Amino acid sequence: NGQGGHGADFPPGPNLRTSGLDPDTMLQIVECGLPGTKMPSWLKGAYTQTACYGNPLGPAPGDVLTSDAYSEDQIKALVDYIQTNFMKQPMPTWSAQ
Repeated sequence: NGQGGHGADFPPGPNLRTSGLDPDTMLQIVECGLPGTKMPSWLKGAYTQTACYGNPLGPAPGDVLTSDAYSEDQIKALVDYIQTNFMKQPMPTWSAQ
């Protein structure tokens, strides 16, 4: 429901209903994870095929879990869904690349 909190299998998460994250920042966090936290990267090829946080291509930092689970389009669809259904700010239009 986007209210954050934590459960037995997950670390504490932010309340997406009150988050001030803009769509581009949220996209980067989901794609690349958050170094130094339990938030993994979900993008296939994060760090090795797609640069993250302005760093050159290469292995992910040692403190980032990588999953290689989703394509860029799938992650954009997820962020669009979160922005539309949980965030207070209006939904942007993604440009095709």
